[in-house]
Amino acid sequence: EISACLVGSEMCIRDRNMDMFDYYKNAYKNYAEYKGRATQAEYWYFVLCHTLVTASLIILIAVGAENYSDFMAGAAGISLGIYTLASIIPSIMISIRRLHDTGKSGWFNLFAFIPVVGGLLMIILLAQKSDGDNEWGESLDLEDRPVERERLALPVIEFDDDYV
Repeated sequence: EISACLVGSEMCIRDRNMDMFDYYKNAYKNYAEYKGRATQAEYWYFVLCHTLVTASLIILIAVGAENYSDFMAGAAGISLGIYTLASIIPSIMISIRRLHDTGKSGWFNLFAFIPVVGGLLMIILLAQKSDGDNEWGESLDLEDRPVERERLALPVIEFDDDYV
């Protein structure tokens, strides 16, 4: 079994059995790591989980405000603020690693600040396939790696000539 981690500039291969929450946790574990690469699955599962958490907190705020529950709306609002602040650095770092995987510099993140077209341009850049091996390391895509298959051992049935 291959484990998943990105430590320093060492390359790690992601396990085929990782779920989206494993990728999400890895983004926070590697929050300060801008070197290296992030696969499409790693980046987009992080985005999906991040969106789900943010949407859940916004729904709690709306429900609390609708039910005149100042405590619920306030607690959810504070939680959303803390979560947003806590996720800024991991979000930037994983997008830098994703850009590295496509062969682009992390400075391409600055395109996000271009009004109107910047967000669309970032989605296009981040959705590109892996560039293969490049200056930021070897490819992490499992499609680029040969799959080792175990030999299938079939039972051998021998017959005596006396019974045939």
